[in-house]
Amino acid sequence: MVDQRGIGASDPVEGALSMAELADDMARVIAERGGGRADVFGVSMGGMVAQHLALRHPHRVRRLVLGCTGPGGPRAVRADPEVTRALLGGDARDPVTAYRHACHVMYSDSFQRAHPEVVEAAVAWRAQHLVRGPTFRAQWAAIRGHDTGGDLARITAPTLVLHGDRDRVMPPGNASVLASQIPGAQLTWFPGAGHLFFQENPLATDRVLARWLGDPEGPGG
Repeated sequence: MVDQRGIGASDPVEGALSMAELADDMARVIAERGGGRADVFGVSMGGMVAQHLALRHPHRVRRLVLGCTGPGGPRAVRADPEVTRALLGGDARDPVTAYRHACHVMYSDSFQRAHPEVVEAAVAWRAQHLVRGPTFRAQWAAIRGHDTGGDLARITAPTLVLHGDRDRVMPPGNASVLASQIPGAQLTWFPGAGHLFFQENPLATDRVLARWLGDPEGPGG
């Protein structure tokens, strides 16, 4: 697992970020961890970075898993503006309240009703691990500039697309675009799950990943 620029133990971000820079960072991590190729799993923004990694450094990616992400650009299926507003914190005056607003759209309604303790734990964790303001702004600008739609056909790594069919942040149509444009890509839906399908259905996510990554000679072992 990698702390991208400005996050966790990584140095603070000064200035702008691009998906290309973040993908190049990931390629360096793989190279410095022994070189060769890696199985890459990216979700949401991380899935955008993973797409650019697979395009810019195909020799570093053995198999690719893209979760709750999209192509950006004109091929993207856009979220409702009110959902995006909540994701960005709405009218909150502090970071913790802002993240609580974001949780309301990142988890499915049914999961929030059934597991309020998970949402509260996520908010409490975020209170102790705040994302720095300059990093957040730089990341959001990089997301807005993300566009792989015209290049997806050049991805050569065997690719699995994972998506919750109740995702409001990244509408499910984005998964369909990725799966249709990446040669040979497979698509797995998580019924009833929202944006954070891997938290709502961790065991199901583990099973899908184990099947896809379990065979060292190829996908779907």
